[in-house]
Amino acid sequence: MLIFYPMKGLVPAAIYLSLGYNVAPILISLISLAVIILLGLNLLFNRVAVPTNIDKLLFLIGCFAMLMGVVHREFPFFQNTLILFFLQPAFYKYLNINNRYYSKCVVVFLLLTTIYLSAEHIITQPARFGLTFDPPTDQTWQLYVNSLATRSDVLKTANLQDFHKRGWPLRLGGYLSSVLAMPVLLAMSTTFFYVWLREKFSLWCLGISLINVYLLLNSLSTTAVAAFLLTFLFYELYVKRKITSLIVVIVCLIGFIIVITTSRFGVYFFNRVITNLFTVEYTEHFFSYYYLLQPSNALALLIGAWRYFHSHVDLINIPATYGVIPAFFLFKRMLFPLGFLYKTRNLQIRRYSVTVLTAFICFFHHTMTLNINVMILVTLLFLKAGDLYRREQKEALNGG
Repeated sequence: MLIFYPMKGLVPAAIYLSLGYNVAPILISLISLAVIILLGLNLLFNRVAVPTNIDKLLFLIGCFAMLMGVVHREFPFFQNTLILFFLQPAFYKYLNINNRYYSKCVVVFLLLTTIYLSAEHIITQPARFGLTFDPPTDQTWQLYVNSLATRSDVLKTANLQDFHKRGWPLRLGGYLSSVLAMPVLLAMSTTFFYVWLREKFSLWCLGISLINVYLLLNSLSTTAVAAFLLTFLFYELYVKRKITSLIVVIVCLIGFIIVITTSRFGVYFFNRVITNLFTVEYTEHFFSYYYLLQPSNALALLIGAWRYFHSHVDLINIPATYGVIPAFFLFKRMLFPLGFLYKTRNLQIRRYSVTVLTAFICFFHHTMTLNINVMILVTLLFLKAGDLYRREQKEALNGG
């Protein structure tokens, strides 16, 4: 229920397409409420799981932050606090689930993500595949988006107008109906199957990886593509640490350059990146940090503003909201298994940990990773990776 929560819009969308009734505002709210109740009951009857001193400290900080959220009446601050500080203790008991079943749920979810986005891409770009039917009209597209979401997102209309004006392919938001959050799940899926491919080669995994890379470039998300590329380099050069890894890196980078410069969708992506880098508003949002030199913002970055900090970079927004020390422990907990990946050959640990790194890099863009849909999966992955690593180390010590 938790892993497949991001797909909550598919049920009302199916009802709308088959019966013509838009039940998204009611049904999605009920599904969300069911998940909240599930987490609340889990905390109530299984007790709050804070196994380490750092976990206890973060739980107390989260409680204080929730009180500040009530005082300031800022919903974004309240929501971010809930996601960052309370998903971990709420999910801790789920580590007792059988590892094989846990893994199957994750694999099925990411496979369905790939299948859904592939179908969406074919329907909206039929000419690329030699198909003769017409793509959906703007009106049909907007109805489709509205059937997946509880409200009409301003990004949808802006995205539609912007991409048509520049001649770029339509950028849809998948089953999340979000052009920001969906690329993160796609990048995570790409990383997950790539690591699986490198650890245990199979033709079907190669096929899924290639499809995901293709879809990722077509998402036209600069942040998501950069996150996957950086994760790819980390995995090959730090985790694998072999001569063959250097060959793989060189071959893949050459292939990436060829695709970017020769294929149609590659040219689209390259032009979008160049457009972004030469757009003042874009660079001001993501590459200009002069505002941190202001005394109030510098102080917030050090000890926390304890209210919503308006930054387009969540890697800045999180420490500036809660202070650099709580942010350090939050980030450390999320990335904990990465420092020891070269010491383990456990496939699950490697797949989960490296996939989390992709999502972490996407913190560079506001609201891409820091939303409930993505963070549920991220939390479940880093908790399981950390638990598996600790168990492996314990068994090694006992065996020694």
